[in-house]
Amino acid sequence: MRWRQALRVLTLLLIAGLVAVIVVIHDKDVVALTVITFVLLLFLPSKRAWIGVAGLTLLFADVLFFTGAAALSNIRAHEDLTTVAVPAAFAALCVAGVVAGFLALVRYKSTADGGRTVALLLLAVVAFGATMATSAVAGTDGGAAKSGDVRLVAKDTKFRPKQLKFSAANGETQLTAGKVSVFVTNKDFWWHTFTIDKLNVNLRIPEGGHRRITFDAPPGTYKFYCAVPGHTQAGMKGTLVVS
Repeated sequence: MRWRQALRVLTLLLIAGLVAVIVVIHDKDVVALTVITFVLLLFLPSKRAWIGVAGLTLLFADVLFFTGAAALSNIRAHEDLTTVAVPAAFAALCVAGVVAGFLALVRYKSTADGGRTVALLLLAVVAFGATMATSAVAGTDGGAAKSGDVRLVAKDTKFRPKQLKFSAANGETQLTAGKVSVFVTNKDFWWHTFTIDKLNVNLRIPEGGHRRITFDAPPGTYKFYCAVPGHTQAGMKGTLVVS
């Protein structure tokens, strides 16, 4: 088995995971990533296999970056294990994918026996297990809104609701004058931000994560948006009205 064949196995596992994300959380934006992954996979048995190898190595590295960062961020925020598990599983698989892709590039004509391929899968399992153990030790008491928080959901690269209203005189929100508390839930596979330039607010929310922020906001109307490139254009924006 050549190293690129080991890469093929890991790529098929990645595609299966992405399809599961599409089916379970209905994240339509993941479709594009899945298609790109599949197209690169088709290059592996061709005469231009190096294109697929190089492309898949970069793709695994990219997915590793944002899912690994998401898993670590959710651990630091003491999110529950299920919230950590999804990005951790993708990150662990991508660790093996990056290793396989790198070896396929530098040892293009060499072979990888079955034992070495299994070792890559074991590497992914160990990485996943270590991440989940770290999460359990860190604690899972985070990810909950507090009384008085107004909730905002990021889903399908959109914010819901589009308009947030706060009144310092509203006893139901339990807010002190000028203080606004927002609890954001990210139900997408990608990172998002809750950004308000005029108030110097820039809350980063990883995939599957929940984040809370409290900030000062004088009465007025403010625009909020997601600062990730392309997300505002896709519709991730809204208004905050403070009275």
